[in-house]
This record gives sequence, C-alpha cells and structure tokens, in this order.
Amino acid sequence: MQNYTNYHIVYIDDASSDKTGEYVKSYVMSRSIPLEKIEIITNKENRKPPYNIYNAITNHCKLG
Repeated sequence: MQNYTNYHIVYIDDASSDKTGEYVKSYVMSRSIPLEKIEIITNKENRKPPYNIYNAITNHCKLG
C-alpha cells in the first residue's frame, strides 16, 4: 500500500438518476478519506462532459 498524500479528487455527479453520487459519498465515508482531499459536486441538471470538465479544471483544481 502506498502512502502518497499529495492528491485532490473532484467527483462530479451529473444529475445521475441511479444515485451514483450517494454511493460515492458512502464509499468516501466508509474509507475515512479526508474531506479536504475530495470534492463531490452534484449538478441539479445534466450539464454534459464539456461543461463538467471545464468546471472541474477552472473552479476546483488548485495549481502549485
């Protein structure tokens, strides 16, 4: 097992109808992943991949 700690996860639930976002939240809590290491974004409506990629990179990725 590796102990690398320099990471940040951005998960986007693009208004899924199968409750995938809830499963991800449950998994994060069950694995005790530090909340400062992961962002879970839940869209109220389906925004499609280009919007989500742009949003993740420009608003949720930290440089340096």
